[in-house]
Amino acid sequence: MAKNSNRSNKAMTLLELTLCMGLLTLFMLVGYSMLKMADKVFHHISGNEDASMQLKRAARMLQKDIVATNIANVTVVNVPSGLPAAVPDGSAICLLSASVGGSGDMVTKAVGEPFWQRNILYYMIVPQGDPCQGGADANGFDDRCPHKLLVRKIIDVPPLTSPADLPPVDEVNADPVPYLTRPIGRVDISNLLGEANVSQVELVARGMVSMQVKVQPNPNYPNEVTVLLTALNELEGRKLAIGVVPLTGQPALMVNTVSFFPRNNR
Repeated sequence: MAKNSNRSNKAMTLLELTLCMGLLTLFMLVGYSMLKMADKVFHHISGNEDASMQLKRAARMLQKDIVATNIANVTVVNVPSGLPAAVPDGSAICLLSASVGGSGDMVTKAVGEPFWQRNILYYMIVPQGDPCQGGADANGFDDRCPHKLLVRKIIDVPPLTSPADLPPVDEVNADPVPYLTRPIGRVDISNLLGEANVSQVELVARGMVSMQVKVQPNPNYPNEVTVLLTALNELEGRKLAIGVVPLTGQPALMVNTVSFFPRNNR
């Protein structure tokens, strides 16, 4: 007796194969788009967090030192260019401090006036060997290079102290220009150590674009010091021609403008 065999497996038709390939391609495109979107969000959040951290640290340290000085003892100069465009890297601010060794405690004389202990210098500068070409923003400062460093130096200009049996002798205002020296790398400031009269050097912030300082910009607020700080989200900024195109106005640029009011105005 002949047996009838029913085959349960059939080969796919050309139409079915084409349909499956089309669906697979669609799923791959959707998956790729989702990965690209996730990567973009990661770069945005991660880059913004790093740039924001640098800006906040810079503003916090500037505030600590500026509010403790006297408006008459604040000196602001431009930092000479380190790029081919020959425009200032940014601002430098030098001020007298009456604090004790960074503890925050203030030293005063018998008459209640501050006893100025040291000069504190902040300056924005391009490290040595940076490949950016540079270029000026509307205020004449470079806004092409996002590799600048914010450096803090403590400068002790003699006489440092006086004999115990004599009235205290204040520090004098230091000329900041000789101390606007360039670090050898984006994170290496070792070459700045050991400079004459410099007792401490600190890297405050990296990956900065600009610091612009103005003293008494508004006549209604005679004791005001304003500081404009900018930093680039480097991950998002990769699609830009870094070093050549202006970064002012770019979505990847983060801006922080702060005002400080020195308290020891005696």
